[in-house]
Amino acid sequence: MFRMQVAVVVTALAACATAPKVPAVGVAGEPARARDWIELLVPGVVRPALALDASGLAEHPLTSNADVAIIDPLVQERKPEVNRCLPVRVIKAGAKSIRDGKEGWASFLVDAAGEPADIRVETAKEDAECVRSAIAGWRFPSPKEPDRRVWIPMEGTGRELAVERPAEEFAVTGYVRPREAVRGCVASSVRIPPYLAGLTMRATVKFAVLRDGSVSRFRVLEAPIAQLDAGLAVKRAVERCEWVPGKDPSGAPAAIWVVLPLRFQGGPIAPQP
Repeated sequence: MFRMQVAVVVTALAACATAPKVPAVGVAGEPARARDWIELLVPGVVRPALALDASGLAEHPLTSNADVAIIDPLVQERKPEVNRCLPVRVIKAGAKSIRDGKEGWASFLVDAAGEPADIRVETAKEDAECVRSAIAGWRFPSPKEPDRRVWIPMEGTGRELAVERPAEEFAVTGYVRPREAVRGCVASSVRIPPYLAGLTMRATVKFAVLRDGSVSRFRVLEAPIAQLDAGLAVKRAVERCEWVPGKDPSGAPAAIWVVLPLRFQGGPIAPQP
């Protein structure tokens, strides 16, 4: 893993007088905003299995605004329980050990009795049953609009799991780091809505550049970029840019983590201190 320093000029999109309401992470509000959260936090490859793709959401829409206030606080309160089902990977990176919580995602319906139904989990098979069992024991007040879908992004806080060579590696001595094919692509590609213009914000994101140069496992590590529109703008810019994959010490292409500190500002691009 390595850190790139980037400063991003805040560039306006179409006019927007006020900031949109951001729904709570894990439970959705109005469809357009809720699906933006899914785009930011749930990889496209797992959405169909979670019924979070277009066809799945057509059959069972996301939790309505009428029920968010009663369901979301309970989901957030209980989320540590499912996080403990997933391990923390301990990865040797040179002389250091890096701790990395394993990712996972879950979704379920809340029926008329307030009980979870159609529980779906995307994570390692050996951890999925623990997640299903935990969610099956949850109870909620009876929703006004039952049989709507709730979703949860998870990050492991449970047992330690030693990993010799993970799918995505950390660039230590001997590795060649991934890089933008066109230097400055991310900084020039970010498009932030006008209501954020004039603000100065710092944030950090993390993603893997795979062996073929594609981008995977985008994560927001630090606020305030967890604000929906800023996070989406960076994710889309990172995915829009072409990347040259890194290499392992033998010279073979390798999937390598990138940590990208960002500074958003309303004026010209300046170097990150």
